[in-house]
Amino acid sequence: MIKYFWLLLLLTGCSTNIHLFTQGYPQQKINQLSQQLRDRGLVVYHRENSIPQQFPNSVIAVNPQFNQLSLIAQLQDILAQSQFPAAAELRFGQGNHFYSADHIGLYLRHPDFKYRTKIPPYIVSLGCNTTLEFNNNSRFILEITRVGQEQYQLSYQEGKWQYDGKILRLNFSNGDIFIYQRNQEQRATYQGLRPADVFKPLSGNRSNPSYHCEYEVIYLK
Repeated sequence: MIKYFWLLLLLTGCSTNIHLFTQGYPQQKINQLSQQLRDRGLVVYHRENSIPQQFPNSVIAVNPQFNQLSLIAQLQDILAQSQFPAAAELRFGQGNHFYSADHIGLYLRHPDFKYRTKIPPYIVSLGCNTTLEFNNNSRFILEITRVGQEQYQLSYQEGKWQYDGKILRLNFSNGDIFIYQRNQEQRATYQGLRPADVFKPLSGNRSNPSYHCEYEVIYLK
């Protein structure tokens, strides 16, 4: 699993910075929560990293020396008003989830969220005529189909992939790097609405349209 390391340094000013990590909640609900936090004078950063599986579904992470208990109570109140579960309080003095004095980590995972740490063998693009194939040796092949007047032309690119259940990173052999985020959505099928994983591009070489595509996999019964 890809490990994300960040050390959040103390910034100038008196505002408290909330680093918000979410999984499985509708975007509208997250936007409403973010606005409620901002209305209380808090600065909100929505982070794309995965929530560690060992974390409870709702977590407030602070520095061991953090003593603004009234602020933690405020956060718990906002979560209750927004119908999120009460958060466990975790204090980290070092490591991946260390926060300095004016920074707080807020981790919210939907109780029904299911981790899928295995990448599907294939994911198909939405309207780009491309397919990604993933091998067990961490290699991938990007198949690009170009439609000519009389025939189809296929071309291929390859490289190495990394996936932690949330973030997919493609390291192309030509040196390009592209990053996708997995979102859980629903798709209408002949079996009715079914869960789907949609991989949306976050960053990379946007000049190459073959990279800048959304991919999906639909889970049928």
